Amino acid sequence: MRYCSLPIVVAAATVLAQPVAAQPVDDFYRGKTINFYIGNTVGGGYDLYGRFIAMHLGRYVPGKPNIVPVNMPGAGGLTMAGWLYRNAPRDGTAIAVASQVLPIEQALGTAGVQYDARRLLWIGRAAPVVEVSYTWHTSQTRTLADARKHDTVMGGINPTSNTVTYLRLLNSLAGTRFRIISGYPGTTEMHIAMERGETEGATKTWEAFKADNGDWLRDKKVNMLVQYALTASLELPGVPLMSDLGRSEDDRQVLRFYTAGNELGRAIVTAPDVPPDELTAELYEMAVARLAGLGISRYEISNFARPGWESRHPSRTRARAHSTCRRRRPSCASHRSSSGGASSAPTTRSRRARPAPTRTRG
Repeated sequence: MRYCSLPIVVAAATVLAQPVAAQPVDDFYRGKTINFYIGNTVGGGYDLYGRFIAMHLGRYVPGKPNIVPVNMPGAGGLTMAGWLYRNAPRDGTAIAVASQVLPIEQALGTAGVQYDARRLLWIGRAAPVVEVSYTWHTSQTRTLADARKHDTVMGGINPTSNTVTYLRLLNSLAGTRFRIISGYPGTTEMHIAMERGETEGATKTWEAFKADNGDWLRDKKVNMLVQYALTASLELPGVPLMSDLGRSEDDRQVLRFYTAGNELGRAIVTAPDVPPDELTAELYEMAVARLAGLGISRYEISNFARPGWESRHPSRTRARAHSTCRRRRPSCASHRSSSGGASSAPTTRSRRARPAPTRTRG
């Protein structure tokens, strides 16, 4: 799977420091617990990413508090989002992994939306996602073409979940004949139903599928039917994108709109009302400190580099001569002139770092 990178951990740690600026951050968080809310059941893609981030985040928050994953399933993540927006504490002790459909469902005016996604504080993104629908090896539906020929029973979570929405869209705009049985708490329960023969298939993120069900891929126990993303995964050759399956250009635009949420992927949010100016300042300061610990130092307001790789700003007489030199190299004519060597003339700008030719001025 594609694990989250350092920036989102740094960003999350920075945001958590905001609401308690009135007292030392270390003192506030020391010995406390930060609840990391996950709006889905245990075992799915959101749960996988949420628990992975929670496992590492505490090391970067001042005071090193305990980070505890808390599952709050309901309405495909909308229940948790509404609670976070209305009732969560504003002291930095509640964060969450957000459902990728939050902005889409709000834009569509879906019943049950009790949040404003524009006011939630979006900390960062762990990764974009690709989702897939697949059938069990005993199903006669092995390709999407098969799904257009006969009924295929698929498991789903609830009407606002992508496990249901995607299949309904394909039925309406791509001519498939999926029969959806919704009401399963999560993908774990959908997989149990699929193995028992109650359903023929399910939907899950590709990254989580590889991590949780890699043996099914190895033993060829599933048939991949379709992938949901704006860009096809190179790991799924021959598996069509939903956005390419519409019967008209208007249909394809609708399908692309619904898959746009996959770019949001597994994002981390917290409650509204954190001061944006303080957030920006402290995020910058924490990034400076963390990068310095990795040997990447700040040498200008917004430039960072390892030693010897800094960009240089010479005097005007030598500016163009070594504007392309990324390192202080002996072969660079501009650097030789600054240390008593021959002078240099301007060179053409290039994206690559290369020695500047020397000329003798008359």
